[in-house]
Amino acid sequence: MKKTLSSLFVAVLFLAMSNFAFSQVDVSPNNATYANLKTAFNAINAGTHGNGAVTAIITANIAEPDSATLIGGVFTSCLIGTSGAFTVTSTLGSATNGFIGGVINLDGADNVTIDGRIGQTGSTNSLTIAYAGTLTNYTLVKIFNTATSNTVKYVNLSGLVNSTLFGRIVQIGQTSSGSVGNNSNIVENCIINGGTRGIQVFGTNQVGAATFTTNDDNIFRNNIVQNQNGIGIFIGSHVVNCEASGNTIRFTQTSMTTQTSFTGIQVQAVGNIKITGNRIYDFNLSGAPNAAYRGSISLPVVLSAPLVTPTTVVDYINNMVSVVSNASTAGFSGTCIQTQFSNTPASFANYTANVYNNTMFMGGSTSVTVANLSGAYTANIVTPIATQTYNLKYRNNIAVNRRSGGSTGAFQIAQDIDSNSNLTSVLDNNLAFANGTVANSWAAAYGSFVYPNGAIIAYKNQLCSESKEQHSMFKDVRFVSESDLHLAGPVGGDLAGAPLAAVTIDFDNASRDALYPYKGCDEGAAFKILDLGAQLEGVSNTDEIKVVLKTGACVVVSTCTGDLNGTGKFAFGDSVANGSYIIEVVSRNHIRTSSAAAVSFGAGTTSYDFRTGLSQAFGSNMIIDGGNAAFFGGEVTGDGVIDLSDGAAVDNDAFSFIAGCRVLTDINNDGVVDLSDAALPDNNAFNFVAENLQCPGTAVINAEPTEVIRKDKNLESLKTLNLGF
Repeated sequence: MKKTLSSLFVAVLFLAMSNFAFSQVDVSPNNATYANLKTAFNAINAGTHGNGAVTAIITANIAEPDSATLIGGVFTSCLIGTSGAFTVTSTLGSATNGFIGGVINLDGADNVTIDGRIGQTGSTNSLTIAYAGTLTNYTLVKIFNTATSNTVKYVNLSGLVNSTLFGRIVQIGQTSSGSVGNNSNIVENCIINGGTRGIQVFGTNQVGAATFTTNDDNIFRNNIVQNQNGIGIFIGSHVVNCEASGNTIRFTQTSMTTQTSFTGIQVQAVGNIKITGNRIYDFNLSGAPNAAYRGSISLPVVLSAPLVTPTTVVDYINNMVSVVSNASTAGFSGTCIQTQFSNTPASFANYTANVYNNTMFMGGSTSVTVANLSGAYTANIVTPIATQTYNLKYRNNIAVNRRSGGSTGAFQIAQDIDSNSNLTSVLDNNLAFANGTVANSWAAAYGSFVYPNGAIIAYKNQLCSESKEQHSMFKDVRFVSESDLHLAGPVGGDLAGAPLAAVTIDFDNASRDALYPYKGCDEGAAFKILDLGAQLEGVSNTDEIKVVLKTGACVVVSTCTGDLNGTGKFAFGDSVANGSYIIEVVSRNHIRTSSAAAVSFGAGTTSYDFRTGLSQAFGSNMIIDGGNAAFFGGEVTGDGVIDLSDGAAVDNDAFSFIAGCRVLTDINNDGVVDLSDAALPDNNAFNFVAENLQCPGTAVINAEPTEVIRKDKNLESLKTLNLGF
C-alpha cells in the first residue's frame, strides 16, 4: 500500500513539474497556460480568450521557437506582462521557419501594452526580450499593418552588439495592408541594446501599391538606447509628428569595430517634431572605420504624392550632446547637432528649426591634415533650391569645440551657420568657444568666414546689420566632465540667456527663471542682477557696454556685456560672492568710468545709478549731458585719453561718409559718422579728458583681434548626409 502511494506521489510530482516546464505564459480571461508567446498569441488570435481585455503574463524564461504575432480586430486591449525577472530569447536562424519580421509582431493589433515591470508597478525593468540568432535582418518588436495606440515600456530589448547583421530593435511601419498608418505608438523607459538601429519609425508601403501611408504621432521617451552601429533613434521619412524626449543614447562597449558612421537621433519626418531633453554621450570609435559621427541631424523629406507635406517645425530644446572621438580617418566629419536644410535632389522639405537651450560639446583629437571638419553645432545648406525657404531660430545655446590636432586644413568650429537667401535666421544669446591646439579652431563660422575666440567684436560687427548675435559671447565654460555637461562653477554672468516662451524647464525638469534663465540645457542658481543707471555722452538710444566687477585689490571677478539705454540690467553668476565690488563701465567709444566707491552685492538685485551726480564716478570724472551725469564721449583709439588722434579718426570717417551699425567712430550711435560725432572728441580733447579709475589698466572691450578668415567652402560636402532607409 505504501509503495502504491509512493508511486502515485511521484507520478503527480512529475506531472506537476512537466506542467511547470511547459506553462510559461498565463492568459486570461478563460484562464489557460502556454509554453511560449507564439502559442499564447495564436490562442488569443483564435478568440479563445474573448474579444475584450486580454492579459498574458510571462511566468518563466522562454526560449521562443518562432515569431509571435498578435493580429488586430480580436480584442479591445491586450496586456503582456511579467510575474518575475524573466527573459524571452529568440534564436531564429532563417526566415523559412516562419519568422515574418519580429520576435514579437503587432500585426494590425491596437491597444497592446508590453510592460516589463513585475505587476506593472514600480520602475524596474524585469522583462528582457533578446535576439541571439543569425538572420541577416532581424527585429525584436515590429509594429505594422495599421497597428495603433500600442505601448512598449520598462522592457530590456537586447540585440546583437558589434555584429554585421542588420538589426532593428523596435520597428514601426514599412509594411501595410491598409490606408491608415501605424499611429500613436509609444516606446518608453526601455533599455534598448545593440542592433544597427535602436528605434525606427518609417513610412509605410501599401501592399500592392506604389503609394505610402504616413505613420503619425509616435512617441519615444525616457529610453536608454545604447551600442548601435548605425542609428540610435531613426525618425524616418513618411512620418508625421513625432517626439523623442528624455532619451539617453550612449555606448558602454570599450570599442565598436563595425561602425562606419553613427547618428544618435536622425530626423527625416515632417510636421511637428520634438527632440527635447535627450542626452547623447560616450561615443566610442576605437577601431571603427568612421567617416561621420553626429549626435543628431534633421533633414525633413517631402511626402510622396498625392500626400501633402504639412508645415514642418523641428524643435531641438534642452538637449545635452557630447561627441568625443579620436577618429582620424580622412574625411571625418562630426557634429553634436546639425540642421541640414537642403540637398540634391529636391526632396528636402521647407522647415523651421527651433534650436533652443542646447549644450553641445565636441572633443577628441585627430592627426588628419585635410578634409576634417567638426562642429559642435552646424546649420548648413548644401545645395540651395530656389523654390524652398528655410527658417532657423538659434538661441540660448552653448556650443564648445575642444577637438584638437590636425593642421590648418582641419576645421574645428564651435558654431557653424551658413548664410543664404533661402535661409531666414534669428540668432542671439548664444555662447561659443573653441580651443584646438593649432590655428584651425574657430568659435564661430557664419557664411564664408570664421572667427577665432577673441574676435567677438568682429563677429558682432559683421552681423549687426542683420540684427543677429548682438548678445552672444565667445567664452569658455566649465562642465562636470566631457560626458556630463551639467555646469560646474564658478559661473559667470555670460551664461545668462533670454527668456523664451517655449523653454520653461531645463534638462532636469527644473523651472527656468522667468527673467534671467541660463544659456544651455542646465539651469543653475539665480543670478545676481545689477540694475545700472548710466548715460553715454551724446547717445540717446541703445548702445552696448561691458560691466566689470573688481575687488578692492583690483582683481577682476566677473564681466557682463549688455545693452544700455539710460538703464540696463546685468547678470552675474556665483563667481560673484556676496560682498563689495568696484563697478567699472567700458564702452566702444566713451571714457572708461568706475564707481566712486565699492558697491555692496547680495542675493537678488543691486542698484547703482551714475546719472544722479558727477560724484557717483570715481574722481567725479563725468560730464553733465541733458541734465544727467554722463561718461565722456569720443575715446576711439583705446588709449584712455581723448586727444587729437581720436578727433582725427572721427573726422576722417565723417569726411568719407562712413555709415552703418557698430561703427567705432559713430560716437552718438545714430548710424552715420558726421560733424555731430566729431564735436564730442574735439570738445573733450580741448579739456584734456582722460580716464580716472580706481583700478587703472588696459581697456577691455576693444582689446580683441578683429581678423576673420574666409573658410574653404569645399568642406561643405563633409556636412552632407544623404537620406537613409
